[in-house]
Amino acid sequence: VGILGRNGIGKSTALNILSGNLMPNLGRLNKKTSGQDIIDKFSKSYLGEYFKKLFDKKIKIAYKPQRIELLPDFYKGTVKQLVKKVDEKGIGNELIKELQLEEHKEREISKLSGGELQKLAIIACLSKKADVMFIDEPASFLDITSRIKVAKLIKEHSKGSSVMVVEHDLATLDYIS
Repeated sequence: VGILGRNGIGKSTALNILSGNLMPNLGRLNKKTSGQDIIDKFSKSYLGEYFKKLFDKKIKIAYKPQRIELLPDFYKGTVKQLVKKVDEKGIGNELIKELQLEEHKEREISKLSGGELQKLAIIACLSKKADVMFIDEPASFLDITSRIKVAKLIKEHSKGSSVMVVEHDLATLDYIS
């Protein structure tokens, strides 16, 4: 599924909720929301079943965040170390080569440019065995050649998973979805 829309309407927030990274408050400002509250709220729809599986850890999620500049705050070490840590499919080195990060394998994540961080985040997401992949703005920080390559890799390496992509580049989104 491809999602396109203007800034600030909740596309990234929706991905964060659906991936389990953010718990909505359901309009209740003074009460902490539980997973069961979310399941109950959506119990009469497909989302109720989805959230039940998510909170019971019966589905596996891969999430590529929008704010890739924050990656160095969460992951320390080199490109090679991070890819090795998350690579469940055994395709990390192939993706490093495809996205031309080979010369940066030994570089600290904190020393990567925006485009390099974007490529690393995409590699990390696509390297996971996931039932559902949430990919938020994969084309930002990338030149046109890299955008096309990333779109191709998302299509190729997300087979067998449900995929939701948020993107502002209509051509990239059209190609992916």
